[in-house]
Amino acid sequence: RRGPSGAGAVPRRDVMANKLFLGGVAHTTTKEDLSIHFSAYGTVLDAVVMYGKEGQHRGFGFVTLEEDEAVNAVLAEPQVIHDKTIDVKRAVPGSEAPPPRGANGMAGDYGHSARMALPAAVPSRIPSAKGAGPATDKVFVGGLPQSVNEDMLSEYFGGYGALVDIVVMKDRMTNKPRGFGFVRYDSTGPVEQVMADYDVHTLEGKWIEVKRAVPQDEMTPTLGGKPVAKGGAWGGKSAGKGGKGC
Repeated sequence: RRGPSGAGAVPRRDVMANKLFLGGVAHTTTKEDLSIHFSAYGTVLDAVVMYGKEGQHRGFGFVTLEEDEAVNAVLAEPQVIHDKTIDVKRAVPGSEAPPPRGANGMAGDYGHSARMALPAAVPSRIPSAKGAGPATDKVFVGGLPQSVNEDMLSEYFGGYGALVDIVVMKDRMTNKPRGFGFVRYDSTGPVEQVMADYDVHTLEGKWIEVKRAVPQDEMTPTLGGKPVAKGGAWGGKSAGKGGKGC
C-alpha cells in the first residue's frame, strides 16, 4: 500500500473517490475474500468486513481500489461473492456520513471506516423513518424473514449497545412469527445509531425495516398502514439480568 505522502502517494480525495460500500455481504465472507475478488479488477488498497462489538458479522464492508477504471468496472456489473449478489455503491465521505458509534461502534481494523457507513445513493422506502424523532430506547423491526428468532435479533442489534429486551411477535392462534418485532436498549443512544444505519440492516439475506418505537399513548403502532393490536407487545425475551418487559 502506498503511503499517505510522497511522490508515489495516492491523494486522499482520490482514495475516497475509489472507496466502495459493499452491502448484503454473506456472513461467511472475510476481508481476504473481498481482496481476492476485487483484485481481479485492479489494485486493492484496502478491504474490510464490518463486525459488531461482540464480534458478529455485520453483513457489509468496504473496499478501496487504486484505479478509477477498476471502480467503474466493478460498478458496471453484478458482484457475486459466496454465491450471493452484493450491493455495491460509492462510499460517502465522512463529512456526509452519520457520526461514528464510539464505544458501541463497529469493531474492526479500518480506522475511519465507521464514518463511511452509508452509500451515496440510498432508497427512500419510508421518508420519515430515518429522520429525527422522539427520543426512545425501543426499536420496531419489520420485514423479518420467518426464520428469524429472538436470538438472531439479539446477536445482530446487540452490536449497537446493551439490550434489555427482545421480542419477535407471533400469531396467538398459530404461534407463527408475524414478520416483525421489537428490541429495547438500556439507553436512547443506540437507537440513534440503529436509525443512522437504516438502509443497511439485513438478516438472513433480507433487508429489514427499523423505526423508533414510541409509547402507545403517543402513537398507535401500525404495520402496513393497519393498527397493530395493543397489549402483550413487549412480553419478549429479556436480554440481561433484571431485564424489564418493554
